Amino acid sequence: MDLVFCVQDGKEYVKASNMIAVSEKNIDVLPTEGDATCTISPDGYAVWYHIAPTDAGKTIHVKTPEHGSFAVYENGKCTEFSWSSGHDTATLPAGGMIVFAGDPGVTFEMSFSPAR
Repeated sequence: MDLVFCVQDGKEYVKASNMIAVSEKNIDVLPTEGDATCTISPDGYAVWYHIAPTDAGKTIHVKTPEHGSFAVYENGKCTEFSWSSGHDTATLPAGGMIVFAGDPGVTFEMSFSPAR
């Protein structure tokens, strides 16, 4: 299998077969102050975010577009996948990650509730 390393829009990626991965150093922290949006770029790549330790326990509310889904990961394990669960909320884990995927141009609208 050939690996191809490239930089696109200032972000490092590695491509292998039918897979593409972004360098973790290019993943931003999820903005949880107020409402937020995430739009899938024209290339269709999923958008990943780190979850700050200070955001642990907060609930994310996502208005998911028809052709999109989100997933929350804790310690590398998927704890919420909206496509299969049908849920539009999730509890954010300390140090976890969240990914938004969908058709190019779709926008996810997010709001947050404090930790309980």
